[in-house]
Amino acid sequence: MSRLPQSSADFFARDGWCVELARVSENSKLGYVLYKRGEGFWTHPTAETPDYVFEPPEEDEFTRYIRFAETVGDELEVQHLLTKVYDYLSWCIELDDRRRFLLACFVLSTWVVDWLPVAPYIALVGLPGSGKSTALRALYLICRRGLITYDISSAAFYRACDRFAPTLCIDEAASAGEKRALYHLLRSGTTRDAAAFRVGQSYRAYGAKAVSWNEMPDDEALNSRCVIIPMKESSRNPSVRTTDPDVVEEANYLQGLLLRYRLDHYGTAFPRELSGQEPLRARDRDLYEALALPLYGNRELCAILLECFEHQQNVNREPLPPKQVAVLQGLFKQIHMQPDREDYALSQLKNEVNLRLSSLGERFRLNERTVSEILKTFGFVDRKRTKSGWVVLADSAARKRLHELLWLYGVDRSACLPADPAAEACEFCRVQDTREDNVQGNFPSFDRKRWAYTEGDVPGNGAISPREKRRRAEAAKEELERQEELSEMRAESERSVLDPTDFVSDQQEAVETPAETGGISETLSNGSEDGNGVGLSRPSGSLSAEPPGAAGKTQDAKSTEPASISEGAGEKPGDVGRLAESGSNGGERGEHGERENGAGIGDHDERSENQGDFAMDAEALRREDQKDRDLRERIRYDVMHPSEEEVEEETRKRLEHEDKLERPKPDDTGERPNLDDLDDIDL
Repeated sequence: MSRLPQSSADFFARDGWCVELARVSENSKLGYVLYKRGEGFWTHPTAETPDYVFEPPEEDEFTRYIRFAETVGDELEVQHLLTKVYDYLSWCIELDDRRRFLLACFVLSTWVVDWLPVAPYIALVGLPGSGKSTALRALYLICRRGLITYDISSAAFYRACDRFAPTLCIDEAASAGEKRALYHLLRSGTTRDAAAFRVGQSYRAYGAKAVSWNEMPDDEALNSRCVIIPMKESSRNPSVRTTDPDVVEEANYLQGLLLRYRLDHYGTAFPRELSGQEPLRARDRDLYEALALPLYGNRELCAILLECFEHQQNVNREPLPPKQVAVLQGLFKQIHMQPDREDYALSQLKNEVNLRLSSLGERFRLNERTVSEILKTFGFVDRKRTKSGWVVLADSAARKRLHELLWLYGVDRSACLPADPAAEACEFCRVQDTREDNVQGNFPSFDRKRWAYTEGDVPGNGAISPREKRRRAEAAKEELERQEELSEMRAESERSVLDPTDFVSDQQEAVETPAETGGISETLSNGSEDGNGVGLSRPSGSLSAEPPGAAGKTQDAKSTEPASISEGAGEKPGDVGRLAESGSNGGERGEHGERENGAGIGDHDERSENQGDFAMDAEALRREDQKDRDLRERIRYDVMHPSEEEVEEETRKRLEHEDKLERPKPDDTGERPNLDDLDDIDL
């Protein structure tokens, strides 16, 4: 048995070793991931380093609900990893691109939060049904040690945060039992070195947190510590749910990648120089650093993140209460009415403030003491006592600060400017006007292509997520089914196009008159009528164009019929010969029938009686033949116009069948080849 001291720590790092608590043992039990820089990682139910032996803690009410990582993924660059997290959030949550990018950076920061100067907070705000709970669960699945709850006591809050440093996800925080206590805990949880003491025990509430609200609380200090994400009801059908097995599988894969990112970068110093953050306010700069430092100096990603903060920094700024607005506007007016003075009586300022409150429609009024206290909150603390009462001192620095406060809080300056032209000479007003003009410019559109990786940028299957693998497998399966369907269509079209004699013989058998009816088969040419040039075998006498007394011309008509067939279909001599032979055989059968049944042929009444029935049958056959021609024309068009991916394969097949098809190749102009060289059968 080892004599090294035992520990049940959830994380340990020393001398290049990292030990992380995770669910990597059999049956999803808690175990450890051991990582040695430069050598790789191992998973084991227990862990032993040169200094300690680690045993996982017993399962309790916290470990059962904390989502520990279950695998260790491949090593990826920060940009590629952030792209995968962004795509996962796009799959689960409907948000605009900038706020989705902020959430992706927040997820990345939760995996290194224990060495960040400030813990970032996310506030999801929206009406019921706007997707706050869905977004909160999507974050819970991929953040480090996510713990989702609807209500939590102060004692449980401290114990959970101090033992495991989870990413606490609080849903509907406004409905919690002890709201004031919860707000206090959240305010104190952003500072890493702050501790709380309870009955001789110290606890730390530090850690990243995500909270959902129907509306932001009336707590300016807490609101300023959050990246506010407005939510809205989704306009698309919920194609996926965060409880779906596919989503959970994707989240497990991402947690493995993020755990590998944590182990690879632990102990690596953050780049301390983050340029371009000067336009941000103090709290916004803290949040920006908390999300930008895990990007490890990627300038492109940091620039996009800074752009997102500039785009939404006014979301965290709420309008001032009316009494504070009235005090600032009153002092602003006094300064511009008497620009040469540097002291202003509180009594006169009080009167000006009450006039402003009256113009704003407020019924309450302020006294001098209240006005003085409000001025202190804004930093105007210089004052002196005179014979006429207290006066406020406002030098050049105080005037500059007053103009900045009006700009920061969006207070209307035009409503309290005097009509005196001297106001136009105020240098601070000109500076703020220029500043407002610069801010009014439009932000560039958020383009994912500026920063995101694509799957093809990184070789190997290790960087492909389960969702992407399923998508590729489904696409390959659909392509295979499409190719099989096209092959079947081509085979069917080639049989119908290359063997027209089978079709001709079938149609001739269909229209022949049975012997017991006494009908006579006679081959007539319809080339002059339809323009098709195809001979039809049909009953003689019933469709004859000659009058009853013209029976003597029957032999002449039969003798000239093969010539008309050849003339109408002269473009394909081989097929025409077969058709002409078929027509001649029909003529011979007609001659025998005429000799054997001469009396029946000359009977005008019988022809008149059956003429209409045979005419209707012939018209139906013509319609069916037209449908067959249209179908074969469409099939021939599909055969001759393959997709771009099949051009080479189609070219090879066309060359193989060129002699058999006996039709010219497409010319260089890309025009469609002449397909009329194959005769259609008009019934």
